Amino acid sequence: MTVRSRRVAIAAALALAASACSPAADEPSPSPSPSPSPSATVAEPTPSPSVTAEPHQIVSGADVAVLARLEAPTTGEMWHAPVEIDNLGLFSFSADPADDDFRYFEIGTRDGKQIVAVVSTYFEWLVGGYEPHAVIEWDGSAAQLILCPSARASDRCLDYSTDWGTPGKALNASVHYDSLTYPTAVSPVEGWQLQTAPLAQLGYVNPAHAWGDANDYPTLATTPDEREFLGRGGTTTVLANLGQSQLVEYRQPASVAGLTDARYAIITPYGGVIPSQSSFSGASYGQGAVSWDDGVDTFTHPDAYTGDDMAYPVRAAAEACFGPDETLATDIDPSQWVEAGTHVLGFPVYLPVDGGNPIAEAVYQTMDGASWDDTIDGIDLSYPYDTYAAFLAGRSVFAWERGDGEWVIAVDGYATNRVYECA
Repeated sequence: MTVRSRRVAIAAALALAASACSPAADEPSPSPSPSPSPSATVAEPTPSPSVTAEPHQIVSGADVAVLARLEAPTTGEMWHAPVEIDNLGLFSFSADPADDDFRYFEIGTRDGKQIVAVVSTYFEWLVGGYEPHAVIEWDGSAAQLILCPSARASDRCLDYSTDWGTPGKALNASVHYDSLTYPTAVSPVEGWQLQTAPLAQLGYVNPAHAWGDANDYPTLATTPDEREFLGRGGTTTVLANLGQSQLVEYRQPASVAGLTDARYAIITPYGGVIPSQSSFSGASYGQGAVSWDDGVDTFTHPDAYTGDDMAYPVRAAAEACFGPDETLATDIDPSQWVEAGTHVLGFPVYLPVDGGNPIAEAVYQTMDGASWDDTIDGIDLSYPYDTYAAFLAGRSVFAWERGDGEWVIAVDGYATNRVYECA
């Protein structure tokens, strides 16, 4: 089965509910302990700016102290590349060890205990690959399941069944890690900000938001097909160093011919990858992200698809289902675009010139071609624009220039392809 066929067949990812549990309000001790050495292999950082350039501060406000603790943790953890260890049998749902669905990897130590990631044994297409089920601290006889890895008191914790709280298997909400507490916002360059703390910003969290997925762990090597599905089949660029972690951008060819998909993530000190899943770039998209200078509302549609009048969010110009964080036009002719609106973050938004341009036409052809010309359960899944001219008249595709000079291509969500269960 190809990646594209999986995208159409698989239902949208199910959110795992998060508890209201949060770390203790006390901040970590200000006296730093020695910083552990990173061991995960990642792409080389981009070149440093000119020595004559004014240094750029990637964080501000309360995040300055967060970054300082990332660089010199006070909470005692020491990380290393994952090393597979014997199956501890803590999460087996069967008396037969052959049926155990988990593998165990030591990823660090703290206070004489092993820090162990418990990982699913199979690649899960619905949630994005090899998913960490839990992280525990193990002293050789008893396990503490870590609920609240962030040292920021307001961040969310993970939710596990209380029946794990049996002798030798305790739920622990008091252990936190400075080196996994990330700034709420990072600016790789002036004018471009990413929201880098999923536990602080998402309404729900799952283990991958806290610990990162295990797709890059040794012995869990993903196939080229799986990496392409994850959006990691192309190039990796380090956008910023966050202590022992790195904020990175993955790029590969987009579903729209000639464009590039960009996905963001944080690579942890032990090689787990915390995926953005559009949360890092969320401030640039969604309801109300773009307004037009002439005041016309083009984002509300009498929609046969749902039977309701509703406003659709601004989205990356990509096929529905498992899309990227952003779609970029790395080769663009600005003369083929005209300023026509304003982004909620303050920068200009551009529409194609009269008659369109090659990028706009490629977006239209992709969305129209990927839509289902059918009716299922009474839902009309045919593409809403019969012609390219109608697509342009609806102001369906537009662009803005990112702070680093890259051009972002976005669409009115109404103009994305129609896919049953995943539109």
